[in-house]
Amino acid sequence: ELLRAAPDGTNHPLAELWDCGIPTADALAEVHALRSQYHFTLIASGGIRSGFDAAKALALGADLVGIARPLLQAYQRGGRTELDRFLADWELQLRAALFVCGCQNLSALNASCLRVRTCDHRDDSK
Repeated sequence: ELLRAAPDGTNHPLAELWDCGIPTADALAEVHALRSQYHFTLIASGGIRSGFDAAKALALGADLVGIARPLLQAYQRGGRTELDRFLADWELQLRAALFVCGCQNLSALNASCLRVRTCDHRDDSK
């Protein structure tokens, strides 16, 4: 969190650790695969910043999505009014994700709704 708060995190002595760890989507896919052997509730948290992120996590198999930082930041920016606006935007993003995926509700989200982005569009010749 100190690295995130720094104006220019690249000069922080721990900057090299910034990209360490398993990305949320990868962790979800790995843990979700264990459902055939174990019964558990899968909660996605960390890196969830929007309703779109929440929809992706649910599509990857999460039962629940946890967020804290974006809520605290919204409240810090403008109290209850800003928090209410953030939550309204979050709901709109979730509804938009359902719409573009053709899903009627959150439980209909699944991995078939997702596409893996590639970097094939880059022009490396420059």
